[in-house]
Amino acid sequence: MTSALEVAGLTLQSGAGVILDRVELRVPCGTTAAIVGRGGVGKSGLLGILVGHIIAKHGEVRVLDRRIPDHVGAIRRQTTWVDRSGVLEPHLNVRQNVHLVLRLSQHAVPGRAEVDKALRESDLPDRVFDRSAAFLGAHETLAVWIAVARLRQTPLVLLDDPTALLSPSESGRIGVLIRELCATGATVLLSTRDRRFADDVAHAVHVLEGGRLSNGRSTADSEFRGVNEFVAALV
Repeated sequence: MTSALEVAGLTLQSGAGVILDRVELRVPCGTTAAIVGRGGVGKSGLLGILVGHIIAKHGEVRVLDRRIPDHVGAIRRQTTWVDRSGVLEPHLNVRQNVHLVLRLSQHAVPGRAEVDKALRESDLPDRVFDRSAAFLGAHETLAVWIAVARLRQTPLVLLDDPTALLSPSESGRIGVLIRELCATGATVLLSTRDRRFADDVAHAVHVLEGGRLSNGRSTADSEFRGVNEFVAALV
């Protein structure tokens, strides 16, 4: 399998309107791709199709060498999906939320030391591990989900507009974490309205406009290779 995602002739309609018009997309395994576009152009719809949340009547969609919608269950077990709100259970703390997501995804729950290691590697300080999710900021919430992706080790990670609620510096830190996640072998597909973020984090950038998706444009390697290096550059 050389491609984690292959989409051909994908068309999605809503009423009399066309949201996605004969979309073509291929994402090689072990790379990061970004879908860039304004709000409401269909970015979330495209990602939703890839995990079977939305069913398109026209087009061919293969995810991890399996056809959608025939193998939705298997695809979801191999995918970490994070929507734009990154919702966690507010009455649970960070560790408890990680345990809950792993159990719901039928993944073995590791010991406390391994969970804490994944949280630290995802740019979270120890002081938040026992904090209620209701008191986490947007950056911290997204970092928890990246820790979940590290623990699940799914071959595919889908991020729906991860920088929507972040400051520029927080976006930069999340970009570094996404690159580190990809370096472990995961394929990452994200949607965003921020072209600069997409250019920095993704190997290929596709623009979605008027229902049509442009061919991916390759991007230069990011200047920053790790979170510590990124933080040092800000000082």
